[in-house]
Amino acid sequence: MPRRKKTRLSPKSSRTQNLLDPAPPPPLAVPGVVRLETVKVRIDHLVQLKRSATDAATEYAEAVAKTAEDSGCRPGVVKRFVSARLSEKFNDRKEEAQQLSLLFEEVGE
Repeated sequence: MPRRKKTRLSPKSSRTQNLLDPAPPPPLAVPGVVRLETVKVRIDHLVQLKRSATDAATEYAEAVAKTAEDSGCRPGVVKRFVSARLSEKFNDRKEEAQQLSLLFEEVGE
């Protein structure tokens, strides 16, 4: 029985692409049809949302900086802890941090 030739997937291979992006995104609009009225009706709300998001990001950054300063922790540590608390994998992140701390303490440089 002849041996099968090994094939390598190139980055542009359709099989590789399917693994990375299983389905093409649905079209956002019908080609050639522009509905400016939709934007006109919604623009004020969109601007308000963007402004709120920007304000929230600024407020969050300031709160993290103040918390880090008051606690003696680094801002990046505070941010990662907040992200971990939001994550469904909080216990995994906690265990990773404990193991990392153990390695720093016991193995060192």
